[in-house]
Amino acid sequence: MNNKVNLFFLPHAGGSAMGYMSFKRFLDNSLINPIPLELPGRGKLIKEKPINNTSECVNFLFESIKDIICNSKYAFFGHSLGSILTYELIKLIEKEEMPSPITSIFSGRMAPFISYEHTPISHLDDEDFIDNFSSLNGIPEEIMHNKQILQMIIPILKSDVKMAEDYVCQTKDDKFDFNIHVFYGNQDTMIKNITDLTDWNLCTTKKCTLHEFDGDHFYYNKNKAYVCSCINNIINEEV
Repeated sequence: MNNKVNLFFLPHAGGSAMGYMSFKRFLDNSLINPIPLELPGRGKLIKEKPINNTSECVNFLFESIKDIICNSKYAFFGHSLGSILTYELIKLIEKEEMPSPITSIFSGRMAPFISYEHTPISHLDDEDFIDNFSSLNGIPEEIMHNKQILQMIIPILKSDVKMAEDYVCQTKDDKFDFNIHVFYGNQDTMIKNITDLTDWNLCTTKKCTLHEFDGDHFYYNKNKAYVCSCINNIINEEV
């Protein structure tokens, strides 16, 4: 019998399943089966039209994992936009009366009912959009200097950013019945107040633990081994 925990990774705006492939070598292979989830418009789904609506995207993800979660222990790691998708996906899973995850890690995002105060950028022309988005260090240098690849990913980035900008949490009353964890970089300019992170505790009847890392919004890029060791510890404790 396979006792591993299926750990689903949900990407940030513009991210793909490939972005989490490098996590695998640092995760405990005896404990965790990492499953990076792909969104339409990238990776093996590159020919599919990107989704810019949260509800539609969550339904797509649910269909991708529903057969797996019925027969195994599982958990989530969602970063930035991925945190919101994870939050809404778990709500849908519980609405469908399917087994809940053993835990969830929400990364780089304020509590879901707290709206970003940033000026919307998804409507900007390509050049201004990239100037604004790249300030978060979310686009690798090699892509920034490759105009052909950059032009290919701009529609995906804009679609994802629009999804994040348009997202509205419908209620504060939904509470999960399992421990949750919140990862964040201490230099993340998208997080204005630590209270916006601690308010994740309103999303669970159990324990909410904050984990601070050195770095910006993409703190894990320079701390991957340490971040993964924290993930290993969390899954080991929650299993």
